[in-house]
Amino acid sequence: MTETWAVVPSNGRSFLRECLDALRPQVDGIVVVNNGESEFPGGDGIEVITDQSPDINISRWWNMGIDAVASKGFGSWNTLVVNDDVIVPHNSVRTLSDNMRSCSAAIAFPNQHDGHRMLWREPGPVNLFWRLTGYCFMMRGERGLRLDEDLVWWYGDDDLDWRARTNGGSYLVPGCPVEHRAPNGSMLGRPELHVQAGKDRETFIRKWGQAPW
Repeated sequence: MTETWAVVPSNGRSFLRECLDALRPQVDGIVVVNNGESEFPGGDGIEVITDQSPDINISRWWNMGIDAVASKGFGSWNTLVVNDDVIVPHNSVRTLSDNMRSCSAAIAFPNQHDGHRMLWREPGPVNLFWRLTGYCFMMRGERGLRLDEDLVWWYGDDDLDWRARTNGGSYLVPGCPVEHRAPNGSMLGRPELHVQAGKDRETFIRKWGQAPW
C-alpha cells in the first residue's frame, strides 16, 4: 500500500488550521515545517519540524519536509507539498495519486484552469495555465527528487518540474481544483523577496538557458 504524506511549510499564518483540517482525512500524516516564531502543536497525525536557520529559503523548507517523510522508510510513497493557505478539496489527493501512479510520472499537479490532461516529458516552457502549481503538487517519493536550494524563493518549483519531466514525467491532472487563498501573500511588504525573485530568475536561466514563460 502506498502511503501519502503532506508537507506544509508555515510561519503560523491564520490559514494553517483550515489547510490541515482539509488535508487530515485525505493523507496518512502531515509534516509541518515551522519557519517562523509560532508554536505548532503536533499529534493527531501531525508532526512538526523547525527550521533553525535565520534566512528565508522555501526550497530548503520543502526539502526538510520531503526528507522527513522519506526517512520513514516506506517502500513507495507520495509526498504532497502544500502551501499553508491552500484548501485541498475532498478526494483531490486520491485523484492526484491515482493519476500519477497510473503512469511513470514523478510529479502530478492540479489543472486549475481547464480540463486538459498533459504528461510532460521534455523540459521547457509551457502555457502559463499549465505550469506546475508550486502551492500544491504531489511527488512520487521513491524517485528521490529534491528542490534546488540555490533557488531561494521563486522558480524552484519550475526547476523541479523540468527535472521531473526527464525522470518519468510531470503530469497535469484535471478534476482536483484547489483553493489558493492568498496568492503571493508572502510577498506583500517584503521588498527583499522581490529582489530575490530577480536573483532566482537569473539562477534559473544560468541553469537552463531560458526562463519559464
